[in-house]
Amino acid sequence: MASIKTQVRNWDFLPVMLSQEYLAGLMGITIPEVTRYCRLGKIPGAKKVGKYWFVEKSVLRNYMEGQA
Repeated sequence: MASIKTQVRNWDFLPVMLSQEYLAGLMGITIPEVTRYCRLGKIPGAKKVGKYWFVEKSVLRNYMEGQA
């Protein structure tokens, strides 16, 4: 998986549930890559709602801090 390029300085300003657009920006990858990683289970806690993927902010934060 691509390395995470963005350091989040303040998690308080992010929504509780992060859309695939937010994930792409935070992780430095494209939206199709986010979709593929979510589908394959490479992004922990990813949940599909309709045709869109979401991840809880706290889950992504723990994941990103573990990657650093």
